Amino acid sequence: MGRGRIPWTGNNEWYTPPRLVKAARQALGGIDLDPASCATANRIVRAERYYTREDDGLSREWAGRVYMNCPYGRVPGIGEFVGKLSAEVAAGRVSAWIALVPCDTSTRWAQSLIRLARRSCFLVGRVHFLGPDLTRVGRGVVGHIVYGGGPSLDVREFVRAFDGFGCIMRSLY
Repeated sequence: MGRGRIPWTGNNEWYTPPRLVKAARQALGGIDLDPASCATANRIVRAERYYTREDDGLSREWAGRVYMNCPYGRVPGIGEFVGKLSAEVAAGRVSAWIALVPCDTSTRWAQSLIRLARRSCFLVGRVHFLGPDLTRVGRGVVGHIVYGGGPSLDVREFVRAFDGFGCIMRSLY
């Protein structure tokens, strides 16, 4: 579920809503790791393992099926987490992954995700994120994309899981 910071709010405690986590879990067949999370967020994500800010997920090995809603702050932020995801996929440790990120295709990290992903879902409307008490804290100020990839991602299951959330595209890479 991760602790994604909504741009321009100064707050990193915006957790993924349950219906998106449910779709991610369905697409992945379960979640082994959430590399940017906390105990409260994991009550919904239910990852086998999660790394908190104190654990520093960027300095640890990632493996298996990864769900990532990384911090949207500047450093470490999306770019660092996408770089780590790319490295772990290249190393063969991450078998399947899903990342929820703001829709900003002009960034280097978005270009990396576009190349790395096998499927993507451009979400309709704004995501209603949850706060530390697991109630709605607000909507994202921009749209979001769910990217999915990895050698063992079942693309048909990704399409089934995210059908109805928005436009699903396949990668040409």
